[in-house]
Amino acid sequence: MTSERYIASRRVLAWLALAWEALWPAVLPALCVIGLFVSFALLDLAPLLPGWVHLVLLVGFAAGFVVLAGRGLRRLIWPDRRAARRRLEQVSGLAHRPLQVLEDRLADNGDPAARDLWRAHRRRALRQVGQLRVGLPHPGVPRRDPWAMRAAVFLVLVIAIVVGGRDAPARLMRAVSPDLAGPPPPPAELQAWINPPAYTGVAPIKLTAALPQPVAIPTGSEFLGRLFGGAQGAQLVVGEQAVPFEVVDPRNQQLKLTLDQGERLAVMQDGRDVAAWDIAIVPDEPPLVELIDGPGVSLRDALRLEYGAADDYGLVEVSAQLRLAERSAIDDEVVELALPLSPPGAREARDIGFHDLTPHPWAGLEVVLVLVARDAIGQEGYSDETSLILPERVFNHSVAKAIIEQRKNLVRQPDRHRIVAMALSAISAAPETYNHDIAAFLALRTASQRLREHGDAETRREMVELLWDTALRIEDGELSLAERELRDAQQALMEALDRNASDREIERLMDELEQAMDRYLQALAERSQQLAQQNQPPQQIDPSSRMVEAEDLKRMLERARELSRLGARDAAREMLRQLQEMLENLQSGTMQAMPEGLQQGQQSMRELSDLMQGQQRLLDRTFRQTPQGQGNEPGRRPGEQTPGEAGRGQEQQGMRGLAGEQEALRRQLGEIMRQLGESMGDIPGALGRAERFMRGAREALQQGRGQGAVESQTEAIDQLAQGLQSLAEEMMRQAQQGGPGMEPNQPGDMDPLGRPLQDGGMDTGRVQIPDDWDLLQARRILEELRRRAGERSRPSGERSYIERLLRQF
Repeated sequence: MTSERYIASRRVLAWLALAWEALWPAVLPALCVIGLFVSFALLDLAPLLPGWVHLVLLVGFAAGFVVLAGRGLRRLIWPDRRAARRRLEQVSGLAHRPLQVLEDRLADNGDPAARDLWRAHRRRALRQVGQLRVGLPHPGVPRRDPWAMRAAVFLVLVIAIVVGGRDAPARLMRAVSPDLAGPPPPPAELQAWINPPAYTGVAPIKLTAALPQPVAIPTGSEFLGRLFGGAQGAQLVVGEQAVPFEVVDPRNQQLKLTLDQGERLAVMQDGRDVAAWDIAIVPDEPPLVELIDGPGVSLRDALRLEYGAADDYGLVEVSAQLRLAERSAIDDEVVELALPLSPPGAREARDIGFHDLTPHPWAGLEVVLVLVARDAIGQEGYSDETSLILPERVFNHSVAKAIIEQRKNLVRQPDRHRIVAMALSAISAAPETYNHDIAAFLALRTASQRLREHGDAETRREMVELLWDTALRIEDGELSLAERELRDAQQALMEALDRNASDREIERLMDELEQAMDRYLQALAERSQQLAQQNQPPQQIDPSSRMVEAEDLKRMLERARELSRLGARDAAREMLRQLQEMLENLQSGTMQAMPEGLQQGQQSMRELSDLMQGQQRLLDRTFRQTPQGQGNEPGRRPGEQTPGEAGRGQEQQGMRGLAGEQEALRRQLGEIMRQLGESMGDIPGALGRAERFMRGAREALQQGRGQGAVESQTEAIDQLAQGLQSLAEEMMRQAQQGGPGMEPNQPGDMDPLGRPLQDGGMDTGRVQIPDDWDLLQARRILEELRRRAGERSRPSGERSYIERLLRQF
């Protein structure tokens, strides 16, 4: 018999089943929202979103949960006792509701029969109940979720648990903690350089942690920093100065800053150092300059200033400043003379400048000299003051002397200009004393009249210049004008080389210098003839001085022109400097012919140089006609052909045609050797070896052996170059010993081209000047580049490269 307790327990289970069937559909949407949020958290998607998106999602999850949970709970109807009882009856298949019968009560009206009937009815109901079944709950969710979205949520949740289950607490914490400041910036990456000023010539410095500390930085260098990533608001801290970076875009910042002070360089971001370096600012020291051996005077009365200067990064300009020891009203306070600087921008320089100050009003007066050196940023260095008497030209003509004397009076006593005018009038009144020169007469009369009428400073200055030109005309005729033009042409050309002028301008100035030198040499020769016709005693010449030919001067100028054309402007500048120094020390009479032996030797040197160039051209032609792979096979008789050479007859015939040219060159060498033997006695052994190699080249060409001819011709050129060098050394030795009929040189003498001798040789301590062989090779390279540039079949990249090379020349 079923007990009341059993029925009560089953009724409770039935109520729970009904409650689940009512509750699950009500809370399932809210639980899906929770499942989605947990999946979102465990997959750690929150850090990938901007802070505000993360916050919106959190609010969305919370709002969705609240709305869905509220709506479900509002619709939730909890089952009552009757529903639980009815579920048991229906699931257990009981008819006539026996459980309801067991819970009913008899309305007691005192009727015993009724009570017995009721008890019998309950016993029958109890027997009917038997085993009660509750059954599984059936919430009916599929009806509400026909697409089974709940399964998708469950699947995503399972995946999220697998992925992030081990780190669930941290991920859940990140999911509920939105970063409203935005996602963390990527790690900062710094790239920084130090760009020293261009004039220093110091390479840029890439700032890295591996640099030795402290980092030496020239003053005025530019810091260039680029910061990739990290928070904005980075700063560069230099000493006590903090400079913010410029924002380029949300992830990039940069800064440019000139550095001139500080001991520490640090890039800071978010209050911490991204990178830092100890630095040492290297100051730009002012240049140093000094006068070497004191001021000198050339043989043409030019002021000779030899100086030494140095700067830590390079010199820009060196000049000399002159001022009168006693000031004069007619003169400027300071006169500045530019001095040559070769090469420009050198850190150390030792050079010589010549300035003709004999026309200057201060000539013959005491002046104070100070040398000034300037660097790229305008700093100046000064030498010690030196007192000297400016070189003054000595005039031999009596009228020229008188004019110069009145010129000095006008300079030193400007208030006596009328007295000077009277003296000039008296000088002009005797034209027979200056060969009735109309130009000189008019100049003297003009100066006298103007000084009589005007005594202002400008008039006096103009008359000082006019009197100088007049005295020169009377003294030297056209020679002084030619000398002035020569100096002006030299100065213009040197200035053009210093400022890297165009090739066309350099060529034009070279032509002008050549013409000016020709006029000067012509005037010098005419002056010598005039002195000889007037039976004047010749000028005394130092027996240790060298005799120089006009051809030597022209060859030096042509060498400078060739160097300039080939792009070697420093060497061209040095050659012109030597030419200028030689001209400044040129005396009337030193342009005579050299001793016959040395003159013949110099002619032989020129012929040898031409012969070497001819041999080089023949070598080029031989090489072009030699088939690749051709060689000299051992055991082969002259004229014998191998089967592989059957098709080479035409090339060999062309080589035999070159044999005649080779023989002509060999005979030319023999004639040069004969002349050298007669004039100088000894013949360089290298020339004999060159003759033997040329004979071997001729035989190889006759036999059609191109490779053998090329080897012999190459050896012949090398021996010719050695012979040329030996011959030059022998001529130098004879020149130092005085040559036939000449006195030996003294220390400090000049070589046959007027260049200073040092320890028995030329001054080579400056810019190295290429020799003839170097120039020949350079010309060949330049010609080959021009030929290739004109071949349109070559690749465009190669032609572009060749054109860039040619632009330098």
